[in-house]
Order: sequence, then C-alpha cells, then structure tokens
Amino acid sequence: MTYTQRNVSKSATLLNFENRLSERREQWLQRRSLHQLSSSSLNGFTDSSFLESAEDIEIAECLESVIDEARVACETVSVIRVRIDQSQEISSTYGTDCYQHLQNELYQSLFSVLNHAGVAAYLSDGDLLIPDQGGSVEEKARLGERLRRQIEKSSWTADGIVFDITASIALVHMSAANATAPLLLKRSATAILQAVELGANRLEVYGSWFAVA
Repeated sequence: MTYTQRNVSKSATLLNFENRLSERREQWLQRRSLHQLSSSSLNGFTDSSFLESAEDIEIAECLESVIDEARVACETVSVIRVRIDQSQEISSTYGTDCYQHLQNELYQSLFSVLNHAGVAAYLSDGDLLIPDQGGSVEEKARLGERLRRQIEKSSWTADGIVFDITASIALVHMSAANATAPLLLKRSATAILQAVELGANRLEVYGSWFAVA
C-alpha cells in the first residue's frame, strides 16, 4: 500500500486562514529576510524566541488576526495545540519525509472533528496549532478530548506503513481583550510540556484542572 492524500472538503474559515498564510508567505518572499521586516509589521514578534522560523511568524501574524476579530466581537479566543507523542521515534526510524506524510494525514483527517473550528497550521516544531474564537473553555476542552480520542482510536498510514499513535493536547482559552499571539503560543507550549510530563496521551488545559466529559 502506498500513501495517498485524502481529499477533504475545507470550510470557508479554513480556506480564509490558508489564504492569509499564503499572502503572508508572498510578503515574506518579497521582503527576502526577517531583518527587512519592520517591528510594526511583526507586532513585536521579533523579540519572541519561540518563533523559530518564517512560517512560525506567519502563523503568529494570522493568529493575531483571529484575536482581533474576536476582540471586535467581544468574544473569547482559544488555541488547541496537538503533539504526536511518537514524533521523534517515527522521524528517527522512518525518516522525516514519512513523518511529514503522517502529519499531513492527521491534518486532513481531523477536519471532520473540528467542524466549525476548521483552521489549523503546523508550527516549525511539528505541533499542530488550531485557533478559534467564541465558546466556553468546557466546549473547547471537549473538542480537544474528541481530537485526542480520534487520534488514539484510528490507524494512520504513511508511506505504506500503518502507525498507531497517540497525542498530547494543550488548550489555552482566554478573553480576546487580554490575548496576544505570543501569549497564546507561550501558554500552549507550557501546557503541552505539562501534558507530556504527566504521561502523554492526555489533554492539559492551561491554568485549569477539571474533568472533561
């Protein structure tokens, strides 16, 4: 069996997010280097060491746009961060190309679970970032748990190899009035490390501890 990419219809929200990333990438290429970008265009991201690549900065800028939209609507904003627990083992054993194919399979397949959230992008460290606006922390935690269960119960195929994987998932949920992209990314990184340290294959909500139904 060979790896084939699934054809999954994408929501208007996802297409809008991807179009933003495409536009940011074109702007990035035109400016040629990070040092040619003005501090105002990066909204202070140049001082954020956790943004390790041009792609990370593009994602952070788009995340800032999501926050702005939520702020105008007086809504909350959230970020779900997904990390494949076996990522290092798969990359070292089967190669980065195989792992990237596995990431793509995961990215495509989770749209059926995301529903209206429907936006996602990979950070340079391999974590899948899913921003959204509106809703309660309990609703977003249930979504994160559905993602975790979907990953755990499914078999994933890449380059003809079937993988049984699990994922650690972090959730950050807060008022858009107090949110910034660097803050959401830093808090999600903290929560994902906490999930891994507590045994992986679990959901960790930043700053909260409660059971997810």
